[in-house]
Amino acid sequence: MDTDMIISKTRFVFFCFSTTISFFCQAQVLEAEKGVLVGTQVATQRTGYLGTGYVTGFDSDGDKVTMTVDVIKGNLYNLYIRYAAPFGEKYNFVYVNNLNLGTVQFSASDSFKETLVGKVFLDKGVNTIAIVKEWGFFELDNIRLEKTLPSEINQIASNVVIPNPSAATSALYNFLSKTYGKVILSGQYGGDVEFNRIGLNRKLESIRHHTDDRELPAFEFDRASKHFLVATELFLPKIVAQNYF
Repeated sequence: MDTDMIISKTRFVFFCFSTTISFFCQAQVLEAEKGVLVGTQVATQRTGYLGTGYVTGFDSDGDKVTMTVDVIKGNLYNLYIRYAAPFGEKYNFVYVNNLNLGTVQFSASDSFKETLVGKVFLDKGVNTIAIVKEWGFFELDNIRLEKTLPSEINQIASNVVIPNPSAATSALYNFLSKTYGKVILSGQYGGDVEFNRIGLNRKLESIRHHTDDRELPAFEFDRASKHFLVATELFLPKIVAQNYF
C-alpha cells in the first residue's frame, strides 16, 4: 500500500471519528424504555421503534416516564420527542427538572414520528425530563436533545406607529419597548381577593389594573424614585405603572 493511500485512509478515519464526536457533542438520544417508569410499561408490538422498545400505558393520571441526562455545561437545547399516537391527536405534559413546561400536542400517527417540542434550558450536571400523562393513550419511543441558540429578539420600532399618539400611549409604549426581551410580564385577573392571595413579591412585582376610574399600581417595588404614571387608551381604561429601569 503506497504512502498516499495510507494518508488518504487516515484522513478518512479521522474525519469519521471527528464527525462522530461532533454529533454526540451536539445531540443526544434518550431511549424511553431506559427511563424510570411509573404506571407505564415497555412494549415491542408496534414496529418502527428505535432502541430495544418503547413505552406505553399512559392510561391513568400520574403515569409517566422520566429520563436523566448529564450535561457538562448549562445550555439551550431543542427538545424532540419520537412517538406514536394512534386513533387521533393526543396532548400530554412535559416536565424539565420537575417544572411543568405545559401541554404538548402530538398529532395523530399510527407509526413513530418525531416532533419538535421547543427549546429547553438544561443546567450543568444532572437534569430530568419527564413525559407525563394528560390525555395519555400514546406511545413514547425516545427524546432527542440538540444544542441550539436563543431565538433572535425582534427589532421593534422605537415609537408607536399610529399618528399623533397621546402622551399616555407613548409612555406606555416606551415602558413596554424597554422591557421587551428582558422581563416577563404576567398577572392575575380578578378582584382584591385574588390579588391579596398572591401577595406582594418584591422580586416579581405585582401587575394590577382596574376597569373603572380608580388608579391601581401596576408595579409595586422598592425603587419608587424611578416611576411614571401611565393611563392607556389602547385596551384598559386605566393603568398605573412604575418604571424600574
